[in-house]
Amino acid sequence: MTPHDDTDRVWEGLTAYRFYKARQHADFEGKRTVVDDTRGTTIRYDDYQLEHFIEFLVSPHICTDLPFGKRELHPSTGETLLIPLTIRNLAPKRIIVQYYNYCKEYYGDVFHPLDQSTLFGILNECSASTRRSLQGLASFSAEGSTAFDLLISIVDSLSTV
Repeated sequence: MTPHDDTDRVWEGLTAYRFYKARQHADFEGKRTVVDDTRGTTIRYDDYQLEHFIEFLVSPHICTDLPFGKRELHPSTGETLLIPLTIRNLAPKRIIVQYYNYCKEYYGDVFHPLDQSTLFGILNECSASTRRSLQGLASFSAEGSTAFDLLISIVDSLSTV
């Protein structure tokens, strides 16, 4: 009869693994020692890494900034991050490849970007429309350039007066 057989009658569902782990804990920590099972938040990134990627993500190279709302991100730290809803010009994989190339070109080995799986998670949480056709964007850009042409003509007419 093993020690496990005696305790099995007292505590049903106690496995041999749990029994021997409890014995190991008692030998190492001492008998009747309370196990601290509180969990803290695990942060595997620094704030500056997240801010750097979000700044890259909302840059005009990646997104077309059309004002149609904001999305709230709630990380495990408890703070709230506001991300503008935009239209992305690239697919998520291409955004991440460009981000890594950008970090490598401008920062070299000084700055360490977030892992690819984390970046995919951020892109998934900050979902935006992916621009597949530039038809609507062309008229939006044309109206913007017309407005700038009008402003230039107003400035020219005021400078001659």
